Order: sequence, then C-alpha cells, then structure tokens
Amino acid sequence: MGNYSFTNFKDYVKITLGNRTGLGTYLPLWVNGAYVELCSINKFPVGRRLQNLTFPELDTFDDSATIDGTPYIARPDRCLHIHTVWDMSNDSGLSERPRNWYVEQTGRATASSEDEPSYWIPGVYPKRTYLYPTPDSAYNMRTYFRKRPSRLVNNGDTTAIGEEWDEAILALASAKAHMWLRDFENAKMWRSEFASIVSSLLGMTNKEQQDVKHYFRPDPAYIDFSYRK
Repeated sequence: MGNYSFTNFKDYVKITLGNRTGLGTYLPLWVNGAYVELCSINKFPVGRRLQNLTFPELDTFDDSATIDGTPYIARPDRCLHIHTVWDMSNDSGLSERPRNWYVEQTGRATASSEDEPSYWIPGVYPKRTYLYPTPDSAYNMRTYFRKRPSRLVNNGDTTAIGEEWDEAILALASAKAHMWLRDFENAKMWRSEFASIVSSLLGMTNKEQQDVKHYFRPDPAYIDFSYRK
C-alpha cells in the first residue's frame, strides 16, 4: 500500500505546475493515468537491457469451469496480463501457445477432437482465454494474472502497490500534466525523472531474484569441462 493519499498526489502535482489554478478537473486524470500506466508496464529499459517490472500486490488468480464443447473460458475481470493457466481438476499446468498456432489447428469445432485441454492461447478474442483441445467436460481452471489496479477516487485513497513507487507515480503524473499544458521541456524533464526513479527501484526489487540465481547456480567444481579441447 502506498503512503501518499489521492489528495497528496493532486497537491504535489499542482506544486510542480507552480500552483497553477483551474486544474481541479484534470489533476485526477493525470494522477490515475500515471498510476495505471506504471502498473501496466511489463518490461522497463535499464541501460541496454529490458528488466521485468513486477508488482506482487497486483498478482492474483481467478477460478472458472470449462463447458463441454466451448473452446474458451472467460478472461478475468481487470486482467492486464495472464501469467499461466492451471488445470485444478488434474493438478497440471497448461502450456501457452500463440494465436497463429491455434488458428492452424484442425478439428477444433468437431466433437471427436474434444479432450482434456493442454494449452491456453491469449489474444484470440477479447475477454476470452482459448483452450486446446476444446474441453470435452467440465474442468476447473485457475488463471494466474496481473490485475489492473482500481483508480483512486476518494481523497484518502492510496495505491495498491508499495509506497516506494509513490515518487515514480508523482513524476509520471507531473510529466503528463506538463505535456497536456504543452510545456514540453518540463514534460521531458519529469519523464526523465520517472525513468531514473524506476531504474533505481528495479535494482532493489530484482535483488531477491538475483540472489536466488546466485545461490542456486552450479558450483564450478561440478561443471564438466570435458567437452573443451
């Protein structure tokens, strides 16, 4: 949960605009726009590399049952990105396949081709997650995904993500505000500040993953170098 309230965000963005008046209608748009945009980023450029941008607070799951002969399940509400789909009935994971692969499969509409689903396919149709083979019975499917955060509405509302991201949201909201007001120089400056904050935070949020990789990496003593000449 964040530390800045909705009122704080609006007041601080207003300060970056020199306490300009007459912007009460737009401040919520800029703040919420920045909040949702940040939470929608999957990978962020750091130097010459793209690093994963994760928000554990937004990771959740949704359960739904398949219907015999129906090739899809409903995409969860407020879903930004599906991580994976798990067959709870058989305690097994489904593998992801691209839309083009699914389109090339034959017999999808015939009852004789129906079976226990092994694959899930994103992006075939809005608000649906397609399965292959088409289910031949009712299976309980669990979809793990990143959800879109609810917008800030009340003055005391705070973000769903950690308070370490408050300054990033403020910087991005300020960039949006200056862009709307055609102040491109300051918009660029605040966008740069946003990138700097996110890059710094990524170094910390990815530290745990880096430590795990380092801890479990193979000991050089057990590496077979016999293939080298």
